[in-house]
Amino acid sequence: MAPTQTEFQVRLLKRLAVVVNGNLSDRIRLAAIVAIQKMLPEENPLRAETPESLLDRTLPALGTRSFLVNGRTVQKRVLRPVQSLRDVWS
Repeated sequence: MAPTQTEFQVRLLKRLAVVVNGNLSDRIRLAAIVAIQKMLPEENPLRAETPESLLDRTLPALGTRSFLVNGRTVQKRVLRPVQSLRDVWS
């Protein structure tokens, strides 16, 4: 039985989360990239790139957000959840 669109998206998001997790070894992250590439359609340009080059181009999972601290606005780094391929590779 073929996976539904929702199951496909969940699998993709989990694998993308592995790719951006800098605490994991490069070997694990490369394996996740290979799995992602296999999930993509043939015409997707990410399939033509090597997993190593994609790993080098991975965007950081950290962003900044404004918080109110003692009546002042302070920019703090926060982990942003991966929502799409664009969050990992631009």
